[in-house]
Amino acid sequence: MINRPSSDATLDAVIARAPFGVMRIGPDLNVIDANPRLARLFLAKADEMVGSPIERYFSPDEAAWVMHQLRTLSTGSVEAAESESQGLRTDRSTVWLAWSASAVRKADGEIDYYIAMFEDRTAKHQAEVAAARNLNVLERLSRLKTEFLTTVSHELRTALVGIQGFSELIRDAESLDLAEVKSFAAEVYSEARRLDQMLDKMLELDRAPGSQTIAHITEVNLNSAVHEAIAATGAEAHRHHVVANLELVLPPVKGDAAMLRQVLAILLSNAFKYSPEGSEVVVSSRVESGCVQISVKDHGMGMPADFDDQLFGRHQWNADNPASEVAGSGLGLPIARQIIELHGGRIWFESAAGVGSEFHFTIPTAANQTPAVNARQS
Repeated sequence: MINRPSSDATLDAVIARAPFGVMRIGPDLNVIDANPRLARLFLAKADEMVGSPIERYFSPDEAAWVMHQLRTLSTGSVEAAESESQGLRTDRSTVWLAWSASAVRKADGEIDYYIAMFEDRTAKHQAEVAAARNLNVLERLSRLKTEFLTTVSHELRTALVGIQGFSELIRDAESLDLAEVKSFAAEVYSEARRLDQMLDKMLELDRAPGSQTIAHITEVNLNSAVHEAIAATGAEAHRHHVVANLELVLPPVKGDAAMLRQVLAILLSNAFKYSPEGSEVVVSSRVESGCVQISVKDHGMGMPADFDDQLFGRHQWNADNPASEVAGSGLGLPIARQIIELHGGRIWFESAAGVGSEFHFTIPTAANQTPAVNARQS
């Protein structure tokens, strides 16, 4: 506790020369005086602070806490109070303060005033916040790395089980006719091809965020891209009823036509993969708020309830979900997201269990497009 000096002049000299902000506060919680360093801390003039309520220098919540701490001192139950609070400067900007206060009493024990000392901790607080944020990012990256490796290792092992199993059958069988050999070889080829496709997707996923460049920029008619993507699906489309519900006239967008067709191919492939054979898949287009919006709606089992938190990242299907029997690497949607964001657009979905899912993406029209990445006109 700070005791009263022998004279007011001595007290004033101590306060004025203190290497940190010092304030005397009356029992009514109004400022009695403040030293120049404290005035600079609050971007105020020391004489203008005199008589003002202490709550003026804190946000409402912080002021209530500070005043509660000071009133606790008046009871005598504690000798000093200290805390960190967010101060409010006269220009309404904020400053993080480490402060401590003690009560100075009269001879009869009544409170004469409180004396409080303040130190600017803004830089330290910002560093701690940044460190915590970086730690959260590192933890998230570590979690994503683990999830990604789990997905990839599962896919690799699934394919390798087939390759190894059918290869051993061919190697160890005492007699196989030509049809059986061809059948086993076809299974080995199918699994090897799936591995190759997964590796290609992994490389695409690695390249997309790193280059930050769209190499072949042209004006793209997304209706034409939809028709081309549907035509390219071939046999997959024939097993479903594909409906193109497209707005007759769309403004062009600027982008890489091949990359945008790839997004459509990913969304269509997922719609076919997770929908019952013969069900309807609807592709629609429209103009919305300076953007062209494309939607792909299926009538499958819908997305799992926990997919929202891992939007367009790795997702894991429940073991008793029929979708878990569908082969896939889970890398298509992350690639689609990166392509759309590279074009300055966004991608999202709506889903209901047992009803189906509808994926949407938007690309700004050529007239409204602000290049989000470096681009080279083709």
